[in-house]
Amino acid sequence: MLANLGTAFTYQGRLADDGNPASGVYDFKFRLYDAAGGGSLIGGAQSVDDLAVADGLFSVDLDFGAGAMDGQARWLEIDVKRDADAGYTTLNPRVALTAAPNALALPGLWTQQNAVSPNLVGGYHDNMVGGAVEGAVIGGGGHSTGANQIHDDFGTIGGGSGNAAGNDDGDDTSQPWATVGGGLSNIAGGNRSTVGGGASNSADGHVSTVAGGIANAASGQYATVGGGRFNSAAADYATIAGGGPSDPANATTTNNRVYDDYGAIGGGGGNRVGSNDGDSSTQQFATVAGGRRNTASGPYATTSGGDGNAATTSYTTIGGGDNNSAGAAWATVGGGDDNNANGQFSVIGGGQANVTSFTYATVSGGWQNTASEYNATVSGGAHNNATARWATIGGGEINTVSGEFATIGGGLLNSAAADYVTIAGGGPSDPDNSYATNNRVYDDYGTIGGGGGNIVGVDDMYIQRFATVAGGLENSATGAVSAVGGGGANTASGSNTTVGGGSQNTASDWYSTVGGGYSNDASGHSTTVGGGYNNTASNSSATVGGGLSNIASGASATVPGGASNTAGGDYSFAAGRRAQADHDGAFVWADSANADFTSLAADTFSVRAGNGARVEAYNDGEGLRVVNAGADGIGIYVEGRGASKTKATLKVNNTESSGGIAAYLTNDSTYSNAHFFNGGSGEVLWLQNGGTDAAGTGGGDFITAVNEPSTDTQFRVSTSGEVFSDVGYNSASADIAELLPAAAGLEPGDVLAVGSDGLLVRSSEAYQATVVGVYSTQPGFVGGMPVSGEATGKIPMAVVGIVPVKASGEGGKIQPGDLLAASSIPGHAMRCQGAEQCF
Repeated sequence: MLANLGTAFTYQGRLADDGNPASGVYDFKFRLYDAAGGGSLIGGAQSVDDLAVADGLFSVDLDFGAGAMDGQARWLEIDVKRDADAGYTTLNPRVALTAAPNALALPGLWTQQNAVSPNLVGGYHDNMVGGAVEGAVIGGGGHSTGANQIHDDFGTIGGGSGNAAGNDDGDDTSQPWATVGGGLSNIAGGNRSTVGGGASNSADGHVSTVAGGIANAASGQYATVGGGRFNSAAADYATIAGGGPSDPANATTTNNRVYDDYGAIGGGGGNRVGSNDGDSSTQQFATVAGGRRNTASGPYATTSGGDGNAATTSYTTIGGGDNNSAGAAWATVGGGDDNNANGQFSVIGGGQANVTSFTYATVSGGWQNTASEYNATVSGGAHNNATARWATIGGGEINTVSGEFATIGGGLLNSAAADYVTIAGGGPSDPDNSYATNNRVYDDYGTIGGGGGNIVGVDDMYIQRFATVAGGLENSATGAVSAVGGGGANTASGSNTTVGGGSQNTASDWYSTVGGGYSNDASGHSTTVGGGYNNTASNSSATVGGGLSNIASGASATVPGGASNTAGGDYSFAAGRRAQADHDGAFVWADSANADFTSLAADTFSVRAGNGARVEAYNDGEGLRVVNAGADGIGIYVEGRGASKTKATLKVNNTESSGGIAAYLTNDSTYSNAHFFNGGSGEVLWLQNGGTDAAGTGGGDFITAVNEPSTDTQFRVSTSGEVFSDVGYNSASADIAELLPAAAGLEPGDVLAVGSDGLLVRSSEAYQATVVGVYSTQPGFVGGMPVSGEATGKIPMAVVGIVPVKASGEGGKIQPGDLLAASSIPGHAMRCQGAEQCF
């Protein structure tokens, strides 16, 4: 076991007796003074008898007690006598103790011995280790205005002035191991507490620390103040890195303070952490990083900086800014001014005077925006309000989202009042009456892309869902799944209706569509108006492509365009100008004439073309095919109204110089290939040949008939009118007649005679010799008929064949094979009885 060095020291001296080195046994007395003459006696006198002196030298161990050697100058007064002498002689002068005996107390440094651990005291002579303190060290410092003092065991003061380690409560063991590194008037009053330096700092908590600064206090266990001024870490494990008061003129009321355990202040001034409710365990782990007058008064609350910010509830966070408040658990304010995050997990990024008042609500920035429902979001802008769950506003001003999952991108005074609706932007159509003309969505899943004064849905919140207005001015999509692309004052009021754009257009029945234009109306189920002006499609599946004042009022009727056309029949078609397809399935195409052109019957095709119609095919296909599938129908009906034969109703022309056929008719059935009907006085078929042949004498034949596949000509009518037949001519009539001049009043079947004027007359007497024939009732062939067909004043007289004849029984019964003769009855024949005038 190691022994204590103690307070004794060895003194070695030289003694002369009568001028010679003394030798022998002597008695000595030693006294210690603090001055060379006079002064104060320190400790008691030390007597040493029978000390051997040899050749003038002696050595003695002296101990004047603890505190005798305190680093101040000391002098030794010595009395000596021979062993046999009666009295002592005091040696002069006193001996100044120099380095060797003062090694136990360097200049300004001394020890205080005790049974456990000596105290070491340096510096000012009034520096003190109190009572029975053990193991204390005062490195130096001290002053007449303030000595350093250690009141508890193992305390340490490195230097400075007026510093204290321990709490001077009379118990030397209550606050051991306290340390003050230096500075002025610092107190390390807690067990294992530390004050590094500075002035007027106090570390009164267990294992508390004040690194420096002025007037800082660490009164909680394990509390720390790094520096600064007037900071107070009053709770366990509290930390203040630095900073100080926000108002130097009122420092003690505006200093940084930590009231609750594990709280931290990084710096700044006038910041508060914890609640100061007297219970330091209620609002633990709160932090203020810096700034001025900031508060983190909820457990785990954090304020990074700024001025006047308050994070008042559990896990709240404020990044910075001014006068912001995070008042609900896990709420966050990034910065800005006068923002309030009052909903749990709500977030305000910045801006001014923004409010989040419900769980998970978010306002990114802007001014006076509010997110007041679950997961509501406002990104920015001003005076915006997201008041429904999952509502979103991107920006703009005075926008309101009151439907769940609804969204407004921006703009001014927009209102999304139903669930899942969207308004991308835009605003009021009339700035002077903005609240009455803003964009509004009333029904779920509705959308407005932008524009002004647009309305989606009806204010019933449920029925007219999924409607859309992409933009424009004062458009309305009030039907379920309806849409208006843009334009102005358009309305899509039926379910699944669409208006692409334009102005004042209306789509009012299911699945109706208006592409654009002005004042168009699609009012029937599945109707369509492509565009134009003042067009109407009013029956199911009716269509108007465009144009002016057209009407498709029949089911599945169509007007592609033009002006003043009407398709009134179901499945009808009207095009051009003033075409009127009034019958079901009628197709009417009218030209530019300003007059009605009306269908004649159902399922008819009517074309009015003032300058004719043309069908031209450039390839090998069919230019025009007309198929009549009806039992009694007509494939092509051609009606002519021209004033002359040159004004043709139907003209077929072949312009191919190398050949070709102008009209090619084929028949794959047992019915007629072509049927020509004439209800008037004109020709049923008019053939005109205006061409010339190689000799310059005329064009080709009028008619040529061939049989396939041999292509042999069977019948033709030449350009000169000659008729040729390969097999002959067949007729239901049995006679051949000749057209001759005749008197008026004759009838078919009359027996004819030659009158005195050469005209045919009715026979007038029996066996009349001038009888020449009979008036043919239905001749199979008529000779003498002009090409024009003009036969005025002439009748057909049978010359060969069987012909009906008027007869009488005047000559007896007529038997087959009997010859006939004129009877006395005018125009009648009788049985001839052998006269020469028989026929």
